[in-house]
Amino acid sequence: MDTERIKEFWYRHRMVVAGGIAVLTVAGGVVAARPPQDPLVLDALASPAPDTPAPAEDIVVDVQGAVAKPGVKRLPAGSLVANAIKAAGGFTQDADRPRISRELNQAEALKNHQKVYVPLVGDAVVLDSSAPAAGMSGGDGAPTAGGLVNLNTATLEELDTLPGVGEATAEKIIDYRDAFGPFGSVDELLEVSGIGEAKLEKLRERVTV
Repeated sequence: MDTERIKEFWYRHRMVVAGGIAVLTVAGGVVAARPPQDPLVLDALASPAPDTPAPAEDIVVDVQGAVAKPGVKRLPAGSLVANAIKAAGGFTQDADRPRISRELNQAEALKNHQKVYVPLVGDAVVLDSSAPAAGMSGGDGAPTAGGLVNLNTATLEELDTLPGVGEATAEKIIDYRDAFGPFGSVDELLEVSGIGEAKLEKLRERVTV
């Protein structure tokens, strides 16, 4: 092999080696520049996100008395008496405002199936002083306002005193209660044979659950 071929061989060999060294140097710099990962950060990235709490169920309340749209209302859990009144269209002109201020705690949290009664001017209903002031009903089926007949605890004789309810209809109310359990709302009276919309409207201001 002549001198020129030897020089050319070594020149090419040196260039290949130099190129390889340059590549390794750049790669090593990239690795060295990458900051070490914090184990806590890695654990946080690997851990699943916490479960989102399920929304609370709605509650159903019966709003009666001096409100624009009385009846059964569905509200979010945690709603207040004031929310129930608003859902029922607010106070009517014949609402007894002084009495409401004294006896109706609009800041009280509602219970499921509670009855909220808003007094009318000249209303003959006498509220039980032992009852919770806010709802006029404890929400547990116990009667809390004098003059109102509790559908879930009333005797046949008490039901018989209601307008449009004779002994036969009173027996049907009790039979329905025995068969299906406590009434969830006053509107459930429509399920009792012999009680229609007209009779329910007459009873609405005289009964509770």
